[in-house]
Amino acid sequence: MDKVKTRGREGAPFLIRTSSAEGERDYLASAVIDATGTWSQPNPLGANGLPAIGEAAAAARIAYGMPDVLGRARADYAGQRVLVAGAGHSAAGTLLALAQLADEAPGTCIVWAIRGDQLAKVFGGGEADGLPARGQLGLRLKALKESGRLALHTNFRIQAVQPGLDGLDVTGVSPDGQPSVIEGIDRIIAATWGATEPGADTRAARAPRSVAGEHRCPGAPDRSQ
Repeated sequence: MDKVKTRGREGAPFLIRTSSAEGERDYLASAVIDATGTWSQPNPLGANGLPAIGEAAAAARIAYGMPDVLGRARADYAGQRVLVAGAGHSAAGTLLALAQLADEAPGTCIVWAIRGDQLAKVFGGGEADGLPARGQLGLRLKALKESGRLALHTNFRIQAVQPGLDGLDVTGVSPDGQPSVIEGIDRIIAATWGATEPGADTRAARAPRSVAGEHRCPGAPDRSQ
């Protein structure tokens, strides 16, 4: 079976090869469910599937997955301007935890960046959701967004993370290639478990700058001065 050229290959079984102490073995299957997970293999920030420019250099300020912002990692995020990248349940849980931290630690500011703009998918079905816990998570996140306690950037596909005048500057582009920059970020949480999307050129030199003070959370220091 040539996986590229053989006619009728869409009806052929999958070949799964395993390796164990007994050696290698092949299995045939009519369907395959990939449940290997991504918990220990998070995607990078870059929307094109590669690490964003400068991501490795900023590694000390970037966490992947769901850091314990209310527990062991609290000191890293309390009073900081935190960018959460991602639109899944991991991002939602982290945003809600950061909102609680902001209640307890004045000056904590939450910024949320997602690649798309379909918030209905992010918020889920609410009370009508087939999974009640997921629906409640979406309702709480929607209420947080509507409260004005976080700055939301939609259609923001991250291309670069670079040192700025006051923290990290994160450059992203929209689907039509328009660049923008989120300034003054202290910490980044990459909750980017899902599939990556192709990105466009950064064109950072022409990117408009968003002033940090314009999107600060209530009680956060004004960094625009």
